[in-house]
Amino acid sequence: MNILVYTGQGGNSRYKEKHDQKLERGNLALMNSMKKKNLIRVVRSEQDPFLNSGKIYIYDGLYRVEDSWMDKAKNGFSVFKYKLRREPGQPDGISVWKMTEKWKANPATRDKAILLDLSSKVENTPVCLVNDVDDEKGPRYFNYVTGVEYLRPLSKTKALQSCKCPSVCLPGDPNCSCSQLNGGDLPYTSPGLLVKHIPMLYECSSRCQCSQDCRNRVTQKGVYLNFEVFWTGDCGWGVWSWDPIRAGTFICEYAGKIIDETNMNMDGEEDEYAFCTSWPIDKTLRWNQGAELLEDASANVRTERLKKLPIVISAKSSGNVARFLNHSCSPNLLWQPVQYCQDPATGYPLLLCQDSRSYP
Repeated sequence: MNILVYTGQGGNSRYKEKHDQKLERGNLALMNSMKKKNLIRVVRSEQDPFLNSGKIYIYDGLYRVEDSWMDKAKNGFSVFKYKLRREPGQPDGISVWKMTEKWKANPATRDKAILLDLSSKVENTPVCLVNDVDDEKGPRYFNYVTGVEYLRPLSKTKALQSCKCPSVCLPGDPNCSCSQLNGGDLPYTSPGLLVKHIPMLYECSSRCQCSQDCRNRVTQKGVYLNFEVFWTGDCGWGVWSWDPIRAGTFICEYAGKIIDETNMNMDGEEDEYAFCTSWPIDKTLRWNQGAELLEDASANVRTERLKKLPIVISAKSSGNVARFLNHSCSPNLLWQPVQYCQDPATGYPLLLCQDSRSYP
């Protein structure tokens, strides 16, 4: 991974006849860097695992050009070749990507793993628990759940309308009730990315006639990212993903129990795992700072667009990976209220975490 051979540019234009590469532009720049022993920045591409036509780009670090020569390409024309060596002592670059690909194929290859699946197979993908810092054995016991637990039926729940789309819901369809609930359009792109933060997002429910392939069914299908819960040492437990994450990707639901806000501190301890959207705006806004979505590229989320839900969710005794998300002064997550359930006992919206930037 410390040495790579780069083929120069030119000689293979789409609109002109093929020819030998020339010592110009990038080829000349690399040659001059070799002569002057300059450091160059290298960015490498890989196939996006969630988008067949997509690429991800990873900064791999600083390299020096050690050698250059001419070679024959398969088409018979001459091309420049450059031997690049990675400077030692740098943080891992694309090697991290290679390692996570190996872990996803076989989580047992993850060194220092405490548990290969913290969720005990209730998630679609395993949640690996890792400590490569010290002898901490794991987080305090909690019940791993994938949704919100309602201890008693909620009153004043509003039933959702059900669409009658024969196959899938289409953007701008005036006959689609789900589209109309979302302001006349669908909130997701065809790959399932949230396009903008809205007060309430309505997904298709179990009573809708559209198929499970409908683009308006995202959060209800559960988590598909490969998560690792890891011990940070100074800041407790944290969570990160083995997958690259595009802006607007569904991360996970904030799972837990619905609790009574008036009884939150009855035991004398502050519930650090509680989430309440009716708290002072400065506490809830810290989750949504810097939201940058496809149609919502604004550094500040307006307060009037934050939906205040009449519930408090605590992940202290029951929760999922969301309970390990830590506060940040420059967060890359936002929360988005979503409703799709028709059950009158659990009809209130569900609190979701959404990624708000491109690859973190």
